[in-house]
Amino acid sequence: MKLNTPAVKVNYEKTWDEGLGIPIFTIENMYAGSNLIQEGMKVMGIIPTIAYDANIMLSPGLGTLDEEGNLIHENAEIVVKATYKILEILGKYVELF
Repeated sequence: MKLNTPAVKVNYEKTWDEGLGIPIFTIENMYAGSNLIQEGMKVMGIIPTIAYDANIMLSPGLGTLDEEGNLIHENAEIVVKATYKILEILGKYVELF
């Protein structure tokens, strides 16, 4: 049986609808190490997720699951909060917030 990924895609493209938005990084930025979302995750001690073209994939694993594959809610919550904080910081630098 094949299952789809349990990831949640967060798209922030609409931050550009009314002017300057959160920077959109390309897949080339991801591979070059210049994607500030992923680099911010590293600084916060979180293994970076896939993030390019205004999409951030939040998926369980790498510290958010126990040995039996159950979600560790506290750890998953930290990842979500950290991702939000990175977007908030980037938004402040472009005067979005």
